[in-house]
Amino acid sequence: VTCRISDLPGANGRDVAQCTIEGVSLNEHMVANGWARDRGGAYAEAEARARAEQRGHWGLACPADLWRGAT
Repeated sequence: VTCRISDLPGANGRDVAQCTIEGVSLNEHMVANGWARDRGGAYAEAEARARAEQRGHWGLACPADLWRGAT
């Protein structure tokens, strides 16, 4: 696993990293499979597909406001 940490923190003040394994983006993989959310728009299409196909946490029976206020 190789991770590159951004020079600037994210909007919530946390470090932001892009991680890969043999050239495959772990960030995009997690979003595309419904186990992470897109932040900043880089993986918006992957998140939209995961939502539409109810992958990962999008397919769980959770309260409608699960992500309210999540950063």
